[in-house]
Amino acid sequence: MRLGVETQEYVIMSTSTIEWIITRSRGSEYVLRNVGRSRATGVTADGAPFQDLARRLPEGAVIEAHASVSFTITSAYQIDAPRELRLKWDQQEGWINIPLP
Repeated sequence: MRLGVETQEYVIMSTSTIEWIITRSRGSEYVLRNVGRSRATGVTADGAPFQDLARRLPEGAVIEAHASVSFTITSAYQIDAPRELRLKWDQQEGWINIPLP
């Protein structure tokens, strides 16, 4: 299931009581925030599509409601970085794609 509401600043991905937004902080830093009403456990991002361009991606993280984690995606001229982050967590069956701003 993929639900999304796009605004100019971010995209909200919603699955029941856990909702995600990704915003760009500065430079190559991004912020993944749980804007839902529930804690997300086992939060893991798939770093494989980024070919060593991503740093500090969540792996098995616990992200409370209204809390966030930051990560970095650097750019390289030879590699086209994906425009989405694949994310899964214990309360979600399978991966979902969250667009990057």
